[in-house]
Amino acid sequence: MVILNDIYKRPYNVLANPPIIVEEGPTPGSFMDIFEDIKKAFEEFQKTGNLQTTALQQAWNAYQGGTIDYLALLKSSLSLVGLLIPGGEAAVPFIGMFLDFVFPKLFGASGSNSDNVFEIIIKEVKQWTNQQFENFTLNSLNNTLIGIQSNISSFNEMIQIAICQEETPGDDKSSTPSPLCTPTAEHLKNVWTQFQIARTQIEASLPYFKNPMQLDASADFQSNYIMLTLPLYTMAATLNLTLYQSFIQFADKHKDVYYDLGTMEQTKANHRKNIKSYTATVRSTVINFQPTGDRSNKDKANLFNQYMRVMTVQCLDFVAIWPTLDPFDYPIQTELNPTRIILGDIVGPVEGVGDLQFSYIDADKNPLKNNDPLNYFYNGYQLSFASMNYENIKDNGGRGREHIFPKSLHTSYSNHDGTTLTFDSDNSSYNGSFSFPMPLTAINFASMYNSNEDVVAVYANPGGRMLEGNYYLSYTDKSGNQVIGNQKVQAIYPVTSYQNQVWGNGTKYGLIYTLIPATTSPTIIIKKDQITTFSAENTSSFKNSSTNNHKYELINGASAIQLNTKEEVTYKLTIQDPGRYQIRVRASTNTDSQTLSFQIKELGFTNSLTLPNTSKYNNDSQKGLSGEQTTYILIPESKHDGNFIYQTPTENIVNFNRSGTFTLTLQNTNSQPSPIVLDRIEFLSLPPTEFEIPILSGVENTIYEIWKNDIYYSKYLSGTIDLFQPWDTENSKINLTFEYFDGNTSLGTITQKYSGPDANKVHDIEKWTGKNFNRVTVKISDLDDSGTIYLENLIVNELTNQPSQFTAPEDLEKITNQVNQLFSSSSQTELAHTVSDYKIDQVVLKVNALSDDVFGVEKKALRKLVNQAKQLSKTRNVLVGGNFEKGHEWALGREATMVANHELFKGDHLLLPPPSLYPSYAYQKIDESKLKSNTRYTVSGFIAQSEHVEVIVSRYGKEVHDMLDVPYEEALPISSDESPNCCKPAACQCSSCDGSQPDSHFFSYNIDVGSVQSDVNLGIEFGLRIAKPNGFAKISNLEIKEDRPLTEKEIKKVQRKEQKWKKAFDQEQAELATTLQPTLDQINALYQNEDWNSSLHSHVTYQHLSAVVLPALPKQRHWFMEDREGEHYGVTQQFQQALDRAFQQIEEQNLIHNGSFANGLTDWTVTGDAQLTIFDEDPVLELAHWDASVSQTIEIMDFEEDTEYKLRVRGKGKGTVTVQHGEEELETMTFNTTSFTTQEQTFYFEGNTVDVHVQSENNTFLVDSAELIEVVEEE
Repeated sequence: MVILNDIYKRPYNVLANPPIIVEEGPTPGSFMDIFEDIKKAFEEFQKTGNLQTTALQQAWNAYQGGTIDYLALLKSSLSLVGLLIPGGEAAVPFIGMFLDFVFPKLFGASGSNSDNVFEIIIKEVKQWTNQQFENFTLNSLNNTLIGIQSNISSFNEMIQIAICQEETPGDDKSSTPSPLCTPTAEHLKNVWTQFQIARTQIEASLPYFKNPMQLDASADFQSNYIMLTLPLYTMAATLNLTLYQSFIQFADKHKDVYYDLGTMEQTKANHRKNIKSYTATVRSTVINFQPTGDRSNKDKANLFNQYMRVMTVQCLDFVAIWPTLDPFDYPIQTELNPTRIILGDIVGPVEGVGDLQFSYIDADKNPLKNNDPLNYFYNGYQLSFASMNYENIKDNGGRGREHIFPKSLHTSYSNHDGTTLTFDSDNSSYNGSFSFPMPLTAINFASMYNSNEDVVAVYANPGGRMLEGNYYLSYTDKSGNQVIGNQKVQAIYPVTSYQNQVWGNGTKYGLIYTLIPATTSPTIIIKKDQITTFSAENTSSFKNSSTNNHKYELINGASAIQLNTKEEVTYKLTIQDPGRYQIRVRASTNTDSQTLSFQIKELGFTNSLTLPNTSKYNNDSQKGLSGEQTTYILIPESKHDGNFIYQTPTENIVNFNRSGTFTLTLQNTNSQPSPIVLDRIEFLSLPPTEFEIPILSGVENTIYEIWKNDIYYSKYLSGTIDLFQPWDTENSKINLTFEYFDGNTSLGTITQKYSGPDANKVHDIEKWTGKNFNRVTVKISDLDDSGTIYLENLIVNELTNQPSQFTAPEDLEKITNQVNQLFSSSSQTELAHTVSDYKIDQVVLKVNALSDDVFGVEKKALRKLVNQAKQLSKTRNVLVGGNFEKGHEWALGREATMVANHELFKGDHLLLPPPSLYPSYAYQKIDESKLKSNTRYTVSGFIAQSEHVEVIVSRYGKEVHDMLDVPYEEALPISSDESPNCCKPAACQCSSCDGSQPDSHFFSYNIDVGSVQSDVNLGIEFGLRIAKPNGFAKISNLEIKEDRPLTEKEIKKVQRKEQKWKKAFDQEQAELATTLQPTLDQINALYQNEDWNSSLHSHVTYQHLSAVVLPALPKQRHWFMEDREGEHYGVTQQFQQALDRAFQQIEEQNLIHNGSFANGLTDWTVTGDAQLTIFDEDPVLELAHWDASVSQTIEIMDFEEDTEYKLRVRGKGKGTVTVQHGEEELETMTFNTTSFTTQEQTFYFEGNTVDVHVQSENNTFLVDSAELIEVVEEE
C-alpha cells in the first residue's frame, strides 16, 4: 500500500537543491539549454577540428519529441559563426557543424524527416497553413540536395586534411584528437578548389529551389507554392552564405601560406553581393505574392497573417541574420534580439463567419493607424498576465437560449525597467472570468449558434485546453491558430465587429495577438567578446516627437524608428562586462551630411556621426540593404588595410569602466528638416589589451603626462617620435626622457637622443622592459625654440590589473604582521573571531605582491600560512563553496556564471546577470545537522557591485529580507598596510572599506537558531537573486559561521518565534494530508494490492482514471527559485505518473487501437461526419448523424479459441457497436441513453481477425471509450 509518507516526505527533508522544472512543449528554457550544449560543442570543434555530435543528437531527439523547434535552433546556431575561442583562433569554420544541422543523417539522426531540413520546412508550412499543397514533393530536388551535401562535405574534409584532422581507418573519434598543424599551400589549394565546386553548384541550383515543380519553365516563383518554395530558396541561400563565411574565415587565417590578395578581395566582394542580391530576392518575392484586400476584414486579414507568419519565420528571420555572416562587418559572434512581431489569426468574436469587419485599437484604446494590424508594434513590453470576463446567462429566466461568450480583456505587461503596465478593455462586471496560462503560445475560439445555444469557447496553447465554454457541446466552427515553434505571445488586443446582425456580434469580444521569438527580451545587456545588437524600436522613451515614429520593415528583424529633426530616442543599457566598445548604427537617410549625436550621461560621453545619403547605394552591388524606407548601411563603416583585412575600429568608441545601468540617447541634430531612419544599434566589443592615446605635442623643458590609470597597468608604451621645424637644419637636436611609475613611485627612465639629420627622422619609442607601470611621463630637452615634438600612434600595451611588486623591508614587515593577525594564537590553528573570508583574500593579494626576487623565501612561508587560514575559513563556513569554487553546492540560475580577473577578488566571483529570460539567483540550504541549538550565526559576504539584488536568509520565515544596491567603486592599488584595495570612493562618497565601520560592499546579518529540528531538517536557507530586469550582482566570499551562544533573553525570543512557526507548520501539514488522502485512496484503488508498480484491477477503465482529479496544490514552484520545483511539485508528479502508468496498462491491454481517442481518430476508418469533441476535458467521438460510423480491424496475436474477451464501451445517445469475428459471427451492443453509460459483454472469438464497427442510429451518438480486453483472473 502506498501511504502519504511514501510520496510526501515533509517539505524541509527534500528540495535542498531542487531541479529546474522542464516545461511542457516548446519553451525558452529547454531551447536555450540545448543551444548552450551546441555552443560548447562548436567551441570544442573549433579548437580541435573534432565534431562531437552528442548535442546535435540531443537537439534532434528533442525535436522528435516536440520539445523544441528544430528550425528555430538551426536559425539561432548562425549566431555562433564568429564565436571567439579562448586561447586561440578557430581551427575550423562553422559550416562543418551547420551542414550536419541541415542534413541530420550525417550525425546519425533517425526518423521520417532525417534526410534533410528541407523536408522539415515543408512539414511545418503545411501545419501552419490551411493549404495542403497537393502533389508537392522534393523528388525533383533530391539529386541536387545530395550533390550539395556531398560537395560541402568534401569541402569540410579538405579543411580537416589541411589541419591534420582527417579520419583514418579504425579512427576512434572519441579519443584524444591529433595535434593541429599549419596547412601547406597544396592543402589550401585543395580547400579553394572544393569551395569553388560547392558554391558553384549551390548558385546554379538556386533557380530550381524557386520552382522545383517546373510547372512553368519560364516562371521564377509560382503563386500556388510560394509559401513552400521561398523557404526552400532561403535555406539554400543560407547554406551558400554560410559556406562563403566559413571559407573567408579559414582563408584569412592562412592567407600568408597560399591565398593572394586579388582572390580574397574578389571572394569577399562576391559574398557581399550575394547577401544583397538574396535579400532583394526574398523581399521582393514576399511583397509580390502578398494576399491583397482590406485587412479590416477578418477573412482577408487572417489570410494575410497566415502568409506573413510563414514568410517571416521561414524566410525573413534568416534574411535579418544574413548581414552578420559577413566577417568583414561582423568579425566576432553577434547576438541579435529580434523584436519583429507576427500576428496570430483573429479569433472570435464568433467563428464560422469570416466576412466580418473590425475596428482595431492599440494598448491605449486608441484607433490603430489606417485601421491596419500592420501598425501593431513591439513597444518594448511582454505579456505577463491575461484574463477575460464573460457572460453566462439564459434567456427567459433560464428556460431559453444559453449565452456564454467573452466580454472584456484584462492584461498586464512587463516593461523595460521592471514596472508593470495594465490594460482593461472594459471595467464592467460580468458573470465570471478566466485566466490564460503563461507562457502563452496560441489562442483559439470556437462557437455555436442555434435555437438553444449562443456559446463561444476559448482555448489556449497546444492541446486545446478549454478555458471557457460548454464542455457538453460539439463546436463545428473553430479558429485554426497553430503553435509556432519558439514563438511566444507578446501582446493581446481586443477586437469587436460593428456588424451586430451576426449572432449579436457587436456585444462580443474577439482577440488578435502578436508573437515574438521566445528568446526576445526588452532588457538590453551589453557583453564582451561579441557584437550586441538591439533594434531601434526597443526604446524606453521618445522626446520632442509629435509623429508616429515606427516604420514597418521586412528585412531587419524589427520595425525601424524615424527620427525627425531634433527628435531623440533613449535606451536603457545594462553593461554586464566593462570595457571598450564601438557604438554603430544601421540607418538610412535621403540627404547628405546628416548628423546623429550620441550621449551617455553617466560617463559624460558625447559624440556625433555624419551620415551620408544612403539612397545613393540603392544600385550599389555590395553596399547597403534596401528596405521599405530606403537603403540601410552600417555607420561607422568597417575599415580594412591594404590586404582587405579587418582593422580595429577607432570611431565612436566608448569605454565603460564599470558594470551597471546606463542611458544612451541618440538625437537627430540636423538644423533642416531631414529624417534619419534607425534600424538597429550595435555595440562591438573591442580588445581590452590596449588603450589608444591622442597625439601629444610638446615643447622644450616641459614634462608631459602621457598616461595615468588607477585600475590598469601596462607592460610597455609604443608610438612614434616626430620633430617638426619650419626649416631643416643640420644642427637639430632632441632629447626625450620617458619616466615610468607605479603610482607616484618611479620605476625608471628611458632617454632617447637624436641630433643632426637623424633628429628629423621619425623614430619609434623604445620599448620599456621594466616592471608594469600605471603612469608614464615624458620630459623634452635640447629642443630648438622653433621646433615641436609630436608623439603619435601612442598605445599602452598588454594591460593587466597587476601592480608592480613590493621590495622594501618595511612592506614585508607590515604584510607579515597582517598574516599573523589572521590567527587567534601563535599556534596558527584557529582564526581570529573577527577575521572574515574576504579579509583573508585581501591579505593573500598583498602576499602575492611581494617581490619573488627580494623576498622569495619569506613570500613562500607567508603564502603557506594564508593558505592555511583559507582552509580554516572554509571549515568553519557551514556553506559549501562560499567562493563558488569547484564542488560548491549552490543552486544557480541558468545564466549565472563564474567570472575571473576582477580587481576586488582574489579568485573567480559569481556574476548574477539581469533576469532577461530566466530568474537570476544563487541559493543554498544549510542542513540541520550542521547547526547547534540556541546559537547565533553570522551571514556575510562581499558584493563588488550590484543593482537590485535581493538577499534573503530564512529559518522560521525570512528573518533577513534586504535589497542591496552597491555602487561601482574603483579598486585602490594594493598596499602593504592594513587597508584593503576596496575602494576608491565613488561620487556618492559611500563608507570606506577599512573594516572599522559598515561598508556597502560587505554585508553582515545575524540569524538565531533555537532548538534543532532534526525531524524536519529545517536548516537555514540563504539566497541572493536579482529583483528587476536591469539588475545584476558580482558576489563572492559568502559565509555562514557560528558566532556565539544565545543569551537567556534571546533564547526566549527565538522560542516564541519557533512556536509560531511550528503551529503554522503543523496546521499546514494537516490540511495538506486532508487534501491528498482522497486522491491517494483513489489511485490505490486502481492497483492490485494498492501497489502502484503492479497490475491494475481488471474492472479499471479509462473512466476510472478520468474520475481522479489531482488536487490543486499551491507550492508547485520553489518559494525563492521560481523556475525550480517546489515542495508540492513532486507529489503532483507522482500522482500523475501513477495515472500515466495506469493509462499505459489499459492501452496495452486494449486490443482496440486508440480506443480512448487520445490520438484523435488515428487507427479508425471514418465514414460520414465523425469528429472529436471535448467532454469533461476528455476527447469524445461524436457521430453527428445516422450515416456516420467508424471502424477498425484487429489482428489478435497468439490467438487461442478458449480465451474469453470482454467488450466495454461508454457511450451516450442512440447507436450500436458491433464486433464481427469468424465468417458470420456478430456481437452487438445497443445504446439508447440520454447520459453516458457503460456496457460490457463477454464472448469467445472464432478467429484471430476481429472487426469493430461503431454506428450512429440517430442525430448524435457519443462514444467516450471502447475497450476489447482479454479476461484475466486476478492473482
